[in-house]
Amino acid sequence: MYRLRWIPKNRFLQGIGNLAILLVVVIVFAAGRPVEATQRQAAYAITNATIITSPGNSVETATVVLRDGLIEAVGTDVATPPDARIIDGSGMTVYAGWIDSFSEVAIQEEPSAPPTLVTSGRGGGGRGSRGSGRQTLQMLELGSPGVNQHVNPEFIQADNLTNEDTSLAAFRDAGFTAALVVPQNGIYRGQSVLIALRETSTEEMVLNDNVAQVVGFSTGGFGRGYPSSAMGVIALIRQVLLDTQRQATWENSFNNDPTGIPRPETNPAYTSLMPILAGDQQMIFDTNNTRDAKRGLLIAKEFGLSTIIKGNGNEYDMVDVLVDANVEVIVPVNYPDKPSVGDNDAANLDISLVALQRWEAAPGNAAAIATAGVTFAFTSDGINPDEFAGNVRKAIEAGLPEDAALAAVTTNPAAMFGVDSIIGTIEPGKIANVVIATGAPFAEGTEIRHVFVDGVHTVPPGDNGDGPTNPRHDGGRK
Repeated sequence: MYRLRWIPKNRFLQGIGNLAILLVVVIVFAAGRPVEATQRQAAYAITNATIITSPGNSVETATVVLRDGLIEAVGTDVATPPDARIIDGSGMTVYAGWIDSFSEVAIQEEPSAPPTLVTSGRGGGGRGSRGSGRQTLQMLELGSPGVNQHVNPEFIQADNLTNEDTSLAAFRDAGFTAALVVPQNGIYRGQSVLIALRETSTEEMVLNDNVAQVVGFSTGGFGRGYPSSAMGVIALIRQVLLDTQRQATWENSFNNDPTGIPRPETNPAYTSLMPILAGDQQMIFDTNNTRDAKRGLLIAKEFGLSTIIKGNGNEYDMVDVLVDANVEVIVPVNYPDKPSVGDNDAANLDISLVALQRWEAAPGNAAAIATAGVTFAFTSDGINPDEFAGNVRKAIEAGLPEDAALAAVTTNPAAMFGVDSIIGTIEPGKIANVVIATGAPFAEGTEIRHVFVDGVHTVPPGDNGDGPTNPRHDGGRK
């Protein structure tokens, strides 16, 4: 015999309230995740296409299957899964999505403040004291602290991203599916991050955080504080590294035997640079000219740093130096404008021979360093994404092999940034960052028809008005 159990009114209402809350949570979760999850889990089969699996390697009339955000299979004998959405790739070329090696895409406009740093002096609160606002590095220089606002190596770009940058779509439309996002301010700028170029949570955008520390050569300018000269910049870069060495020695000595040794003070800036000195992390020198590049290489040699040079387009002027240093280079393709030479002889005299030579030699820069055996990656820094392929084509016309050009946006940067096991080629098990185009990657007239980032399908804008961020599951247009 069943008995009815009396439930007090307040408990009954509480139960209804809890159920309502549970339903709301389920609905919110269902609304927030399934669209993206469905997009990534969807299976696609791109059939009858020319597939460039890696630079210099391709298969004709082949199929590539994408599932759960990964590449499941690729080859001429791959069967089309019955649940896959089919994209007919007849006459199309499929290749790995490009990687931009030095970008400011998706940077949060107002970055969060870096961790508060501790002064080297014992006064004013001592260990663990905190100030207000953006803090600056307190340099440990012979016991006398100095402060410089251009030194922020503890800044983490991965913590300062936005998924609302409209240029994400522009990069995808140009064929990019990943980018190394670098901090922009200061001399010691902070840690870079490699991201997937899609509108998802900023945490899910991250492919590899803290890829490399970024150091620039910008001066404060006259009246804007130290350093105001190139010599001052070099001195500051070296002094911070020397201070970090001193801090590391202090900490190691204390950890081995603390007897008679003052307890080391916590300083996130020095802690951030210690992996650089230990050879566990790379340093990217963002150079404005060949002099900066050479100075950066001298610093790298002095401190035994693993270094990448972000070039300025004139690396052909220092090929021998790059070869001797055995250094990798990030190469821009923002060529100088053609000097305006007219019929006015007097005006023409104002155009320097160097400017003419730079303009003429710029497209051949990549070919020069490739011929010398220097490993390099391309960046769109300084130009719009839709200008990139055309400028790379100029480099190819100036002597750069097409396979080397493709490697500079796929396998080379993937290896540089420690992600060659997950992106950079069309191989089973790798992330489904895939581009489908009407022809070879840099050929004139080639149009991109489909882009997959993390397996999420987008179609660049076409006559039908579809936007690049709107997923299409009907095969799109050809």
